Amino acid sequence: MNIITLIAIHFTLAHDFHLCKSEIQYDREDRAVEIILHIFTDDLETAVLATHDEELKLFTDQPHPDADDILVDYLSSNFSIQEEGHLKPWTYLGIETSEDLAATLIYLEISDTDQPESLRITNKILMDIFEDQKNLMVLRIKGENAQYKMMKQQEINYEWKL
Repeated sequence: MNIITLIAIHFTLAHDFHLCKSEIQYDREDRAVEIILHIFTDDLETAVLATHDEELKLFTDQPHPDADDILVDYLSSNFSIQEEGHLKPWTYLGIETSEDLAATLIYLEISDTDQPESLRITNKILMDIFEDQKNLMVLRIKGENAQYKMMKQQEINYEWKL
């Protein structure tokens, strides 16, 4: 890539708001809670650099060799799910870039679990980096849909009872 292309990509991907969307749903057939985190890639890179002093360089020719481990460490400190007071450990499945190349899609899963009756979700992703950060939660369980917006000035936990 030449320098003009890199500059054009930078200005195309720049954004004036900070939003992370988390989609959480239960898959009965697989007996798993499936989680997709949509995070602007530049924001994610900024957060990891600030908290881990490492550049991930996601979706480049030379990504950090430990990018997945660093990402899991960052997420483990900032995203958790509890059911009935018990932490439900998630498994990191991988990442991919969004179609517009602006966001990173992160896939997590809580496997071998019954359909939850309630979930307590803690989502601090990017909250320590951007004052205007908003984390949108979209939940789909038992045919029910719920949305909740978390902001830095508010509670970073969301409890959903079915």
